[in-house]
Order: sequence, then C-alpha cells, then structure tokens
Amino acid sequence: MNKNLVILILCLMAVITLEAQSYSNYVSVSNSSAVSTQLINVRYEFIQSSAKSSLAFLVDKYTGTVWKYRILKKEFEEIKKETDEVVDTTQVNYQLYMSGENSHMCFLLNVHTGQMWRYSTIEGNKKFMKMSMPWQK
Repeated sequence: MNKNLVILILCLMAVITLEAQSYSNYVSVSNSSAVSTQLINVRYEFIQSSAKSSLAFLVDKYTGTVWKYRILKKEFEEIKKETDEVVDTTQVNYQLYMSGENSHMCFLLNVHTGQMWRYSTIEGNKKFMKMSMPWQK
C-alpha cells in the first residue's frame, strides 16, 4: 500500500477518535437497558428494572396476571388490568416490557392481538391501563 495513503488513513482515524471523545462530553450515555420477558414457552417469569430496583414484577404469561414485588415488605401485590381479555390459557399470550431509561415506562402486550396496557401509578392507584391502538381508531 502507498506510504502516503497509510499516513492519511492513520490521521483520519486519529481525528475521528478525537471527535468521538469530544462528542461524548455532550452526550449522556446510559448504563440502563430495557428488559422484557422472553417469548419462550414458560408460564411465569420474573423481571426487574435495571434503572430502579424497586420495580420488579412476576408475570403469568398465559393469563396476563402481573404481580409487583414489594421489596421492603417481601411480598407480591397483584396489579390489575383496566380491562381483561378472554385468552387461551394453555399458551404464552403476554409479554412484559420495561424501558431502561424511564423505569415507569412498563407495558404489558398481548402477543396475539397486539393489545397493550401501560403501568400507571396515578394517585397511588397501581394498575395497567388499556392503551388505544392505532388500528382501533
């Protein structure tokens, strides 16, 4: 390879590295990552927020029943859904997703119908509120 070309490539790599380092001074990098239950054929799954350890849930992926684990009391509290659905309780029907950036962005999804519920703690009333889906308008 041409000696001048090698020198040019090395210089460009150094400039790109310096630019990336100076850019990182202005950008917030999060160590939190989103978590969700898996779509493997197991009935129960426990997940916990990587951003807020007090948000920990046990989900029955067949029925969509969700319990929040109350760490200080060492007990489970059932979180009701705003409306219920009739589902085949012999298979996985639901997936729970929790954002890594905003721990209160927690969603329950029916993987067959696409219906979703968002976890809400309005006025201390904890429940999954049904969301309006684009295809339902």
